[in-house]
Amino acid sequence: MSMSESSSGVPAGMYPDPENPAQLRYWDGNSWGSPGSVAPTPPPPSQTQQPEPNIQQSNTPAGWYADPENPTQRRYWDGIQWTSSVEQPAPTALPPVVATPPQVAVVTQRRSNSLAPWALVLSIFIGLPGLILGFIALKQINTAGLGPDGRDIESGRGLAKAAIIVPIVVVSLAVLIVGVVFALGTVVKSSFNNTSTCISSGVDC
Repeated sequence: MSMSESSSGVPAGMYPDPENPAQLRYWDGNSWGSPGSVAPTPPPPSQTQQPEPNIQQSNTPAGWYADPENPTQRRYWDGIQWTSSVEQPAPTALPPVVATPPQVAVVTQRRSNSLAPWALVLSIFIGLPGLILGFIALKQINTAGLGPDGRDIESGRGLAKAAIIVPIVVVSLAVLIVGVVFALGTVVKSSFNNTSTCISSGVDC
């Protein structure tokens, strides 16, 4: 390539020396440098992303472009060829670590229902009073509600339910026993009457 001092539009770069074509000489865009001069140190890379130059096109201006060998970094193009100057990508900032407060187990402060034990005792030995007292104790436990852990604030629900169930079971068994005894008594009485009638009439039954 032959250029003169008045040449314009030719980008800066290394070109064949017009005085000695066997070597390259730096052209700064307006004039030739001294014989044997080399390209100046590349300027600091700009933050603006520039398109990758086409090496086949000699009119691509010098600048920082995506490295064709490693697209994650940028390499300096001096107008003729790639240089050894590369720019590493800035490290990605890590998000701040937010400390998570420790989880504290919530335990319900429980208290015992005083009526539930007495209700069970009365229902076993007396019956009806224990049944009524069991309903009262169960209502008190339900009114106290549940704690943060989902458990009853007042304990004794099982005793209160037992106080209600026991009299019902006892009465049911008593009715069943009475019915069985009554049925057996009726059968025995009927059989005895038939036998007495046969004996008195002298008939073989």
